[in-house]
Amino acid sequence: MGPFRIPPFTTFHTSPLRVVPKKDPSEFRLIHHLSSPKGHSVNDGISDYCSSVKYVSVSDAITAIEAIGDGCF
Repeated sequence: MGPFRIPPFTTFHTSPLRVVPKKDPSEFRLIHHLSSPKGHSVNDGISDYCSSVKYVSVSDAITAIEAIGDGCF
């Protein structure tokens, strides 16, 4: 359904979909833009706490290995 001139529901959120070509002209990639429109997107409803990623450092890995000690695999 759609496009809608007026949202059909009070809490209606939708995101653009499009297809873009890959390097191989016979292949395509689906793009689901969850950050659009700015300020009213699906992603705007997700807190920074729930959407952030923090990778461990090599130093963190070394600390864990040292804590486990001999036999650490």
